[in-house]
Amino acid sequence: MKEQHETLADEVPNVRVVGVNTPKEMTAYVKELRDKAAAVAADVSWNQRKEKRDERLFIGCGMTAGTSFVLGIALLLLFAVANIGVPPKLPETKSETHPATTANPAQTKSVTVAKDKVVDVPCVGIVTFPASISDDDVSAACKALFDREEEARKKNGMPSCKTP
Repeated sequence: MKEQHETLADEVPNVRVVGVNTPKEMTAYVKELRDKAAAVAADVSWNQRKEKRDERLFIGCGMTAGTSFVLGIALLLLFAVANIGVPPKLPETKSETHPATTANPAQTKSVTVAKDKVVDVPCVGIVTFPASISDDDVSAACKALFDREEEARKKNGMPSCKTP
């Protein structure tokens, strides 16, 4: 725009312009064109400063975004690698005969041994005891539960539980 206004200001005396008839009007018109060229030149320098500032800001934001993306992917991979060896929190179970089963005939033959002691008492159901309780205490508790259920069945006129 600056060059266009300057070129027009330089060539106006050689070209006939509609509305400019006198040399005084021609001088005023040339001055107006040169003022517009100067205003555009001032705008250009102001816009160049803004452009440099925005360019630095754009580059800085781009670097931040790229770094954040790479860091995020690295942290996700680190999290995944850290969790590869971690097993899910499930109780450990082994299938074997529980020692309390042989001591009390009211219990079933095969019981699952885990962190807690799990016993299936006939007519009562599955009972879980903490692992800290001894096998003798488990047997005594199972016997007491079975006896209590037998007494309740007798009082209610129900048939007695059959032991395997």
